[in-house]
Amino acid sequence: GTGKTTIARSVAAAVDHRMITITVSDFLASGGAQVEARAKDIFIMLMAQPACVVLFDEIDHFLLDRDSERYSKQDTVFQFMTPGMLTKLADLRQSESLIFIVATNYEDRIDPAIKRTGRIDRRYLVLPPDATKRLKIIESLLVKYNVCNLSCFQDLDDEIKQNLSDASLFLGFSDIKAVIQTFGKKASQDFVSLAKILEERARTISLEAYQSRFIA
Repeated sequence: GTGKTTIARSVAAAVDHRMITITVSDFLASGGAQVEARAKDIFIMLMAQPACVVLFDEIDHFLLDRDSERYSKQDTVFQFMTPGMLTKLADLRQSESLIFIVATNYEDRIDPAIKRTGRIDRRYLVLPPDATKRLKIIESLLVKYNVCNLSCFQDLDDEIKQNLSDASLFLGFSDIKAVIQTFGKKASQDFVSLAKILEERARTISLEAYQSRFIA
């Protein structure tokens, strides 16, 4: 929920390319026994595509670090996938025929050989929006859904803005958008109740999840 897919869409729009999303289910469409054959077909198809951005979304299962316990516990057919993906991603990169992005919440699980320059040229840490960005998101959505105008929000007391910022901690754009849409339909609208709705919204992001990754 930090905007990885949105970044991929933005890259595609910026270079005026089509976007193709590849997920785990695409590799498993013909069953586990056919996963390697399916992967080969997928990459042949991708190499034939003109001017596109390819998003490999959460395919860590096929890119696991070969020295990890998680890799050793996989079925043999999936263990073969990591070295196979090394070659396929290298060929895709060398073809220079498209832009590809690997989006993951578990970068630490991916085999180091896949992450080196020449296969993956750049790496970006995509974090949840900070306090300033959350306020900008809230402001833009309030205006977009006609809850209030720009000057109305900008004239709010700093304490109210701080409350909104605090209440939206660990909420991404989609979560904040859903809250604003619900809030906009209420008969009585005030920013105290908006802060309460934001605070009560279920989180898909946790501090503990980030702490464990940063420590690693």
